[in-house]
Amino acid sequence: MSVSDVRDLFLRKLYDMSKGKITPVARYEIGKELSLPNDETDAIVTELEAAGKIKKVAGNWILLAV
Repeated sequence: MSVSDVRDLFLRKLYDMSKGKITPVARYEIGKELSLPNDETDAIVTELEAAGKIKKVAGNWILLAV
């Protein structure tokens, strides 16, 4: 599976876990669901935030960008 595929799965899982709303979700819970180590989860979150697709809120929490 490519890095792009993993990012897409992560984003989809965030959408599913937030039920499509702007609700904070614990990033490591998403990583756990996708069997990702924390360092890989952090890298994906950094990339998705830089792309404007998600926002980090507090600590471990992220949400979909508007």
